[in-house]
Order: sequence, then C-alpha cells, then structure tokens
Amino acid sequence: MTKRIIAIIAIFLGVSVAWMILGSSVNSRTIHQDVTLREEVGQLWGSAQRQKAPQVWNKVTTQKQVSVTKDGKKVEEMKTETYNEY
Repeated sequence: MTKRIIAIIAIFLGVSVAWMILGSSVNSRTIHQDVTLREEVGQLWGSAQRQKAPQVWNKVTTQKQVSVTKDGKKVEEMKTETYNEY
C-alpha cells in the first residue's frame, strides 16, 4: 500500500515539474514571437494607433431669479447659468 502511495506522489511530482517546464517554454516563445512579429507588422502596416473613447455631454442652461442690491434698493434680476452635464 505504501509503495503505491509513494509511486502516486512521485508521478504527481514528475508531471508537475514537466508541466512547469512546458509552461515556461511556451511563455518564453510567446514573448519572443510577440516582439519579433510586432516589429515586422509595424514595418509593413505602421505602428499601432490609439484612439480615445468618445465623450458625450449635455449643455444645460438654467435661469434663476436673484435678489441684488443696487443703489440701496433691492432689485430682482434673472441670472443665466450654463454648465455641462456628463
């Protein structure tokens, strides 16, 4: 029984090491190819371009009645406020 458990653990450790080696080699090749192909595509088609996302807003105009003191008298005036609503 112990021999089987030791064999299972040894197989598990061996397979784990093999997957780590395979994963690191695939990752290394992917990074190398990405750099190489990015340069070649850039020479053929030009470098990558970035575009900002569009922005949308609404221009809102409101009028408020405001009390103002002019020459010692209270006067009611209409005040216009404009702001952008995002």
